[in-house]
Amino acid sequence: MGSWPESGRVALASPRAVRFADTPVGLLAGGVRPSPPPPVTTPLLLWDLATLVPTPDLDRELHRSALAGLLGRPAPNIPYRPDRRTDPVVAVDLLDRSGRNGERASRLPRLLAALALVLSQRGLRPTDVDGPPGVGREVVGLVSRHCPGLRQGVVAAAVRPNALLKLRATGLDRHLSGGRAYGSDDCRWEVLVGLALARSATAAGVVVVTGGAELGAAARRAGATVVAVAPAGSDVGRWADLVVPGLLDVVTALRPLVAHAPRRPCPALSVSSHPSFEE
Repeated sequence: MGSWPESGRVALASPRAVRFADTPVGLLAGGVRPSPPPPVTTPLLLWDLATLVPTPDLDRELHRSALAGLLGRPAPNIPYRPDRRTDPVVAVDLLDRSGRNGERASRLPRLLAALALVLSQRGLRPTDVDGPPGVGREVVGLVSRHCPGLRQGVVAAAVRPNALLKLRATGLDRHLSGGRAYGSDDCRWEVLVGLALARSATAAGVVVVTGGAELGAAARRAGATVVAVAPAGSDVGRWADLVVPGLLDVVTALRPLVAHAPRRPCPALSVSSHPSFEE
């Protein structure tokens, strides 16, 4: 019989390393260790803020009030444009109509700041929003419930302070935590879509929901899949992938899009930190 070591302890040998191929799972897998599953990704859903919170009369009023305060006289009328131009583009148009096109560089920043000041002093009223109240918040909630994991953000023609005020006033700010981009970030819709995508953690493409042809066409050029909501005009097939009659129909349209994570090759976008215009 062997004797105990003088230290009184038994020296235990290190256990033999077990190969994955010798484990029960490894034997069933033929000795090949399976690779980890790829991370599940879903597209970023970008809502056109003017589709969720349509305020065309208010937006015209804000521009005319801001310009009138800057010029010290009444501003010209703004024709209705259903394709929703960004605030900087509308502001430049008004300056041109007022004979101040040679003063863009000095007056445009002041005019955009005045837009935010006018709305902050006035506030957003329930009657400013076209259509039944709360529909935008309702449809965003439906998307959250029926398309789990889908990140939702917003792209807005309005300057940042005005867009944020509209989001807070309607309770949408708590639900749209994905990418965001605003009219004060750039005057070009393509760049705004690219900025919103870059600010989101998702990498599986982008779906834009809008009723405006200008944003829809720009979003497609930027590589997005476009869902058109109650669009005006007969050329919707040129700028939209899917057409739905109303906001509450968006969820049905989104399910197959989310399941297949649609992507188009996105062209390189030239992103500037300030609005720029062709002279």
